[in-house]
Amino acid sequence: MSRLIILDIELNALKSFLETIKTASGKEYLSIRKQSKAGKFTNFEDENNALFFSMAWEGIASRAVFLELNALVEWEIQLLSSEAFFKEKFLTYCKKSKILSDQKVSDAIKLIEKHYQIKVNKIEHFEAIENIRKKTNSFKHRKGFKHPFNDNCKNIPEKNEVNYEEALESINYVRLFLIGLWNRISKNYDNRPIK
Repeated sequence: MSRLIILDIELNALKSFLETIKTASGKEYLSIRKQSKAGKFTNFEDENNALFFSMAWEGIASRAVFLELNALVEWEIQLLSSEAFFKEKFLTYCKKSKILSDQKVSDAIKLIEKHYQIKVNKIEHFEAIENIRKKTNSFKHRKGFKHPFNDNCKNIPEKNEVNYEEALESINYVRLFLIGLWNRISKNYDNRPIK
């Protein structure tokens, strides 16, 4: 139960951040439009330049939320794999001096699946989590551009975009996915679902 409370606090902070940026962006946009009607801008380009920053805030905030959501999911998956990780490490006599957070997420998922006898990709909203991870990696490594070979690109180059609504929706998907993952794992222990 305490895990869910902590998760909700973190996710609500992300929602609040998004809403704050959206409100600030909207106020700035209205202010610039008011200045435009008052004749402050001598041409269309000056007005567009003034609008650029307020329009960019929403995209920056949405990408930041995706990065935070991805970090949250990766952290949780690594924590859930810890029991299996240390058991496996003990059985191999610690030949590799890796620490828990050094393992790849895909390796952590394999450990979870083996240890708890579950399929992580069968948990509701797994596809949304994969989408968050793909987009986050494109933001981190390719400035948002899709991978030309691994992603379904209609055109090359093609960019991943996120907006306020998608970021907000993704917060909910992360919550539901992690609850589903916790419930699958808890069935191995005490059959008490997390709600």
